Amino acid sequence: MRLLPAALVLLLLAACGSSKSTPAATADTAAAKDAATGADVALPTPAAPDCNPIVGVGCMSGIPTAFYERSDPTTATKIRLDLAATSMPLSGTGVALAPAEWNRRDGFSPNAPTVVLMDRPVDPKLLADETRPQDSLNADSATILLDAATGKRIAHLAEIDRNAPAGSTRQALILRPWTPPQENQRIVVALTDKLLGTDGKPFARTETFQRLIDGKKTGYPRIDDNFADWQKDLDLLDKAGIAKTHLIAAWHYDTASTAWTHGVALDARDQLIAAVGDKGLGYKITMIEVDPKYVDKFPNLPKPADDPKVVVAPMHGDLAMRVRATFTTPLFLTTQGPDATLNYDGNGPKVKQNGVMDREFVMLVPPTVVAKGGMAPLLLYGHGLLRGGCVEGCVKPGDAEFFPHLVHGLGVVAVATDWWGLSQADFGTAVSVTNDFNLMPRITDKLVQAAVQPIALTRIVRSALLMDPLLAVGSKTDAKPLADVNADLIYYGNSLGGIMGTTMTSMHPDLKRMVMNVPGCTWSLLLNRSSDFKAFLTIVQGNYPDLFDQQIIFALTQSLWDLSDPVNFADHSVTNPFPNTQPGRHALWTMSWGDAQVPNLSTGILNRVAGVPLLTPALQEWFTSLTTATLPFVGTGVFVQWDSKRGTYPPGNALPPDDNGAHLATRWMPEFQQMIWQFLLGNGTVDPRYCLQGGRDTDGKLPCDLTQPIPDKEVDMPSIITPPVAPIP
Repeated sequence: MRLLPAALVLLLLAACGSSKSTPAATADTAAAKDAATGADVALPTPAAPDCNPIVGVGCMSGIPTAFYERSDPTTATKIRLDLAATSMPLSGTGVALAPAEWNRRDGFSPNAPTVVLMDRPVDPKLLADETRPQDSLNADSATILLDAATGKRIAHLAEIDRNAPAGSTRQALILRPWTPPQENQRIVVALTDKLLGTDGKPFARTETFQRLIDGKKTGYPRIDDNFADWQKDLDLLDKAGIAKTHLIAAWHYDTASTAWTHGVALDARDQLIAAVGDKGLGYKITMIEVDPKYVDKFPNLPKPADDPKVVVAPMHGDLAMRVRATFTTPLFLTTQGPDATLNYDGNGPKVKQNGVMDREFVMLVPPTVVAKGGMAPLLLYGHGLLRGGCVEGCVKPGDAEFFPHLVHGLGVVAVATDWWGLSQADFGTAVSVTNDFNLMPRITDKLVQAAVQPIALTRIVRSALLMDPLLAVGSKTDAKPLADVNADLIYYGNSLGGIMGTTMTSMHPDLKRMVMNVPGCTWSLLLNRSSDFKAFLTIVQGNYPDLFDQQIIFALTQSLWDLSDPVNFADHSVTNPFPNTQPGRHALWTMSWGDAQVPNLSTGILNRVAGVPLLTPALQEWFTSLTTATLPFVGTGVFVQWDSKRGTYPPGNALPPDDNGAHLATRWMPEFQQMIWQFLLGNGTVDPRYCLQGGRDTDGKLPCDLTQPIPDKEVDMPSIITPPVAPIP
């Protein structure tokens, strides 16, 4: 890619899109009244009126901030974002991030970090980082977040961007709420004189913030038009024990309403349910593959010579039959192509159905189901990042793949479709986004569609596909459906299937028990911490070389991710269920210690949002998380930690130097699969103590710690699990 000449880059930096200093204010023209005397006074005229002048030296330093909000009585919060085109980050070729997609919204993401750029490097030793977030509540904390409604401090972690070289003048200070704030909430942010540079010296106030301290108008209409609100920040901090004399900077921002967090997907879900009804909209079988050993078990199946859709050939040892098909689903995107985005009704947040479309899916039938003559439970499966239902389900003989192995071990029939937006077919779109973040909705908007369309899939499968005579198993005189359509519908997902699975299962009206393995949340946090994004971040570095601008972009994208991010849906899984979902739902989230792909920090946030306990003893209890030590666990939801003895990584937002395999190892443990079987198909209890019964646990006590090879070939896979016959005493 051709980069701009150095001289032009410097001009663009000076223009503020990637500015390295807060533009100076000039003192003339604008007039105001002195509050005490009523006399006319001159106000400074900003050189760059759309650059935030409150803190630091970056144009958008201190975002999110009410500096980029305006009042709007038509929104749920009475606020609308007002990001300025002249202040948005620039790519290396001078393309600015367009603000229109953000300015639809009625507040900032409640899950976004605060990003600040000081005029010199910050001393990280003084920050309440992810290892000690409780220090952020101390009276002498250098960084402060307050709930404006209550005046109470909000626990958070503070870190410097570890992607920037030590001593870099573009090294962002990042504040991340330990538990995300609520929707429609005002947050006050403050930096105190406890914040020091690596030179041991405190930071100076900007000229504009000094004027606020002095009770004077600033010359910035974005501040002065709501001057009283900015003064309230100082009053609130004073009541919380933070005197003006100790403040380096203070500001506030407002979070978006539920209409812009989970509301868009929920609106699409409700429209989809109304459109598909109980029976779905239709399906079309494109291929039926059967292993020769089992072909006689399907008495109505045509011979390949009579029906080209039928293929009889040796299959993977975990499979007797595989069906490839399409299902019809309502479409809520503008097109069916890679450039599709949400089909908003006006400027949002409501969406409109845009006809229907057909999506591919796969159904797996293991030998255990055929041997028992069908009538098995039906499982909905969720695949991993940039993979797919058929990528993981259409495994070749001799290869190792977990999806069919799980299906065989559980003895279930399983269906899977793709997470549209982050499936294998979306790889090219993902690359294009790293070249131009203006294209981000081509991923995030599709994920809304991906979160709701499994409802259409499972309803057509249960009402029609499983009743298809072609797929009946048994004999001519006694053929039965492969799965019991009246049994509870269950779910299992790995990785992205745990992330998007949390969102999807929270809204799916028919699911009863759900397992989300190695899940996380808050995509803006994952981007710098997950080994999955290493290659993509290399491209980002080439196209957005300014390290501070990268962090601004990641923070801004959280508003786009929010539409399907489980951080906005986990609390509706079992704690506060959405309307029109199954009563008595149960959810299990399982974490692998030291996970390089979905960092444990992200899983801990998901736990706190979900509002369910962490099963203890644990490898690490999370500050403010609920806990329980009761075994077997019989509540509605719980998180369980497992350890594959593969180590951990240093704290901070840098990518792991390698992938230790922890992300994949846990799922292959037979003891883990026994726990899953008991939860999904047994009495619904959660009990990890199977790891103590086989003698493989390394210390003979909880939490489970087992060394587990990750197989590459079918012959290396663990044996099919023996389902537990009773709860562990």
